[in-house]
This record gives sequence, C-alpha cells and structure tokens, in this order.
Amino acid sequence: MKFLPKWMRTWRQDITLSRVMRNSTYLFASNVISTILTILTANLLGVRGLGVFTIIVSFTSNVNRLLSFNMADVVVKYLGESLERKQIERGAAAVKLAGLVETATSIVAFLVLVLLASWGALPSPTTRIRRLCFCCMVFRSSAISPPKLLLAFCRWITALKAWH
Repeated sequence: MKFLPKWMRTWRQDITLSRVMRNSTYLFASNVISTILTILTANLLGVRGLGVFTIIVSFTSNVNRLLSFNMADVVVKYLGESLERKQIERGAAAVKLAGLVETATSIVAFLVLVLLASWGALPSPTTRIRRLCFCCMVFRSSAISPPKLLLAFCRWITALKAWH
C-alpha cells in the first residue's frame, strides 16, 4: 500500500510523463467520441447513405492530399533552424510562406472538386458510386510520392477504359 502513493507522487512529479499521459487521455477521448459519432451517423443515414457519405469524404480528402505540398515539414525544418540561429524574421517568413502555399493549394483543390462534382453526378447512381469508389481506392492504395501517384493514375485510367 505504501508503494502506490510513492509511485503516484513520482509519476506526478515527472512533467514529461504527466504531459504524455494527459495528451494520451485527450487522444483516447477524441477517438471514443469519434466512434460514437460514427455509429450515430450510420444509424441516421443508413447503410447506403453512410457508404456514399464515406466515399465523398474519402474522395475529397484524397484530392486535397494529392494537391497538398505538405508544408508542415517545411515549417518544422526552417522554423527550427531559424529559432536555433535566433533569426526570428526568417522563421516568421517561412511560416507565412507555408501558410500562403497551403491556402493556395486548398483553393486549387476546392476548384478541382467543383469541376469533378459534375463528373461524379452522373445519371446512374451505380456508375457514380463506382467511379468515386475507384478513385478513393487508387489514391488511398498509393503513397503520396509523385511516381507512385503517376502509376496509380495510369492504373485508374486503364481501369476506367476497361469499364466503358
């Protein structure tokens, strides 16, 4: 019994461990909330509605991922170097540039999705769902590197030609 209070005091005094535990608790709670919301959404939309909703969300996130330049890595690299060298203006410029590039690519992704919306809204629901499913499957199965995306795009075009 005396071991437990001593262990808990040691645990609470370790700042890093307590932060990791607190953040892990937040992550676990958000996953539980997400699961509950998914179950509620499935009950409200039904099987078919949830499938269409999942395809649409997956497709839009994959288009955004395809067009994104992943500027978070750039910010970490250049901001870290700038802060280490005490060059605050250079670090701020890197963050601003990354923010502008991400904003521009998000706008381009939105415009691409607006253009593809009519393509996905074909008269036949089966064809529409088949095309969106296939796009999601191709983009999700490939890594984000450009050569793999080009290969996935070629597979996608080949499969679309086979369907018609």
